[in-house]
Amino acid sequence: MEAGRVTPPGDPINRLESSFLWRRFIGSRCGICCKHIDSIPELKDFDSGNGRCIHLLDNNLCEIYFERPDICNVERMYEIYFKESMSKEEYMRQNKLGCNELKQKYKKA
Repeated sequence: MEAGRVTPPGDPINRLESSFLWRRFIGSRCGICCKHIDSIPELKDFDSGNGRCIHLLDNNLCEIYFERPDICNVERMYEIYFKESMSKEEYMRQNKLGCNELKQKYKKA
C-alpha cells in the first residue's frame, strides 16, 4: 500500500489490513512503551532507573523479544487475561488506542 493512501472502509485492501490487525498487534517500533515503564509494577526489575527498559536497544528493538515478559506481549496478554471478557478485535482496537495515546503524551515538542 502506498504511503498516505487512504482506503474507503469497503476497499479490499482496507479489509485485508483490518483482518490482519485483529490477528496480530503491530506496533510502530517507536519504543515509547519501552521508554516509560516506570509506572508498571510488573516491569520494575527491567527499569534502568529512568523509566527505560534495560532490554530496549538503540534501534528501538527488544533485546529479549522472544523471551519478553507476558505484559510486553499483546497477543499473550489477550490469551491469558482478556479472551473471556472481550473479542480479540476489541482488545486489539483498545491496544491501538492506548498506543496512540502514549505517542501523543510523549510526543517530542
